Amino acid sequence: MKICQIEINDFRGISKLSTAPEQVNVLLAPCGAGKTSFLKAVCFGITGAVKEDDIRRGALQTSVIIRWEDGTYIERIRKKGETVAKCCGKRTSAKSVNQFLKEKLG
Repeated sequence: MKICQIEINDFRGISKLSTAPEQVNVLLAPCGAGKTSFLKAVCFGITGAVKEDDIRRGALQTSVIIRWEDGTYIERIRKKGETVAKCCGKRTSAKSVNQFLKEKLG
């Protein structure tokens, strides 16, 4: 299933970013522009792996939403000391989101 949108909020140096990936994507930018931050944010959205210092300085939380072309989506939110997982807007366990991803990605 194709990812149709990625939304990143307050992750490292990224305050707010929304992008619609195409079939082939290339990240080109100067050093320090946020390429690694973008990739780590996507990794957080998919795996839930995040560090406290990944929350943008001054923000209370970070979040990543990954949407698929069929309208389903997952969201991971990291607040100080807690990670919240949501599937299609409903709070659920990280295990349930991981199962959803297995079914979605094969």
